[in-house]
Amino acid sequence: MKAFAQVGELDEVLELAQEMKQSNSGKLNVFCYNTVMNALVEANYPQRAQQVFDEMSTMDGVAPNVSSYNILVKMLALHLKEFDSAYKLIEMMAEHRCLPDSTTFSTLITGLCRAGRFEEVEGILRESSSRGWKPDDITYNTYMDGLCKGGKSKVAYKLLGMMEENGICPDKITLSTLLDCLCHESRFFEAICLLERSLELDLNPGVAGYNNVMSSLCKVGRWSAVLKLLTDMIKKGVEPKVRTHNIVIHSLCKAGKLDLAGRFLENSGFISDATTYNTLIHWCFKEGKINEAKHLFYDMVIQKQIAPDLFTHSSMIHGLCCYGKYLEASDYFLAYLREPLLLNIFPYLFDKLVKYKRYKEIRHLFEGMVRDGHDLDGFVFHTAIKLFCNRGFCNGTDIHYVCLVLDKMLALCRHVTCLASTLLQVLSL
Repeated sequence: MKAFAQVGELDEVLELAQEMKQSNSGKLNVFCYNTVMNALVEANYPQRAQQVFDEMSTMDGVAPNVSSYNILVKMLALHLKEFDSAYKLIEMMAEHRCLPDSTTFSTLITGLCRAGRFEEVEGILRESSSRGWKPDDITYNTYMDGLCKGGKSKVAYKLLGMMEENGICPDKITLSTLLDCLCHESRFFEAICLLERSLELDLNPGVAGYNNVMSSLCKVGRWSAVLKLLTDMIKKGVEPKVRTHNIVIHSLCKAGKLDLAGRFLENSGFISDATTYNTLIHWCFKEGKINEAKHLFYDMVIQKQIAPDLFTHSSMIHGLCCYGKYLEASDYFLAYLREPLLLNIFPYLFDKLVKYKRYKEIRHLFEGMVRDGHDLDGFVFHTAIKLFCNRGFCNGTDIHYVCLVLDKMLALCRHVTCLASTLLQVLSL
């Protein structure tokens, strides 16, 4: 039954519960009732969940346990936002000698945080000792997450000290929640301080924690701070991963430090992948360093044997076209034409060739496509004619260029007859 509930199969849960009742003299135990109630709550059937609770406690004489009440608290606080009813239910728990636990209050706190009722949460925490329960790390993490999502990072950061005062050790979830929040609000000084304090708190932020802060620093151009954190993490025995190195490379490229980024890449301990090279190639073209971009591509494919992806192909063709290297761009396209999705780049390349009237390269492109076994199909014809029209060739004196290109395409095409309707449709637009 629980397995069906975990995958959201409500009908199977209800059917199995009915079969079990019939085979057990009409009764289920409290655990089965809880499973049915929770499945109904998760499927957004609160009234039916309440009916099952009432049936359990009145008709079948099965005493609800803490989990039973916690499911109803979740229903009221998280799904229905009926907080007054949730408070009354918690009071009822004490009356029925079923004392609320940290899960009860953590669930209520989650609902209150989502509704922005943070003052009520503070009141619940203040009154915890008088109510006979002690907030645990789950309670504080829940509250901290709500504060962070509510844009109250300063209060969330102070909560860390409150946890220590109450003898509760922050865990990885605490650290991750705070780092995400501080970085989101660009409070990098506190984020870096928290990383430094992590050892004092007997917490290991791991590579993910450092990557989080470094990525946020990269977005705002703090490349020197990124390098400092890289040094710090290595000194503390945290091994950088490929994503770490990619963040470093991106930071340096954004700052125009391409030479320094290249030196990092040459380091024997530097881990690289396609994203690393894509970033460097993109920024080399952007800075006008065409030969460096070509060398990086050669190093990537030949030396490191890293397979280029669609972003690599886009960067290379776009970069070559931007600097008028149309024949090289066409040759590059033909060299990788057999790769999946590369035809998605064809409209961009052909548009550049049309825009600058590179008819020699257009003919070279089509001849190469046919030579490599790629038919000039409806997609190619449709794209070619559409781009010619978009550039104004079909309405002016340059219409003869369009006719020459189409004649060449038709001469190369193996399936001319199947394209007739396509040509007529496009030319009629």
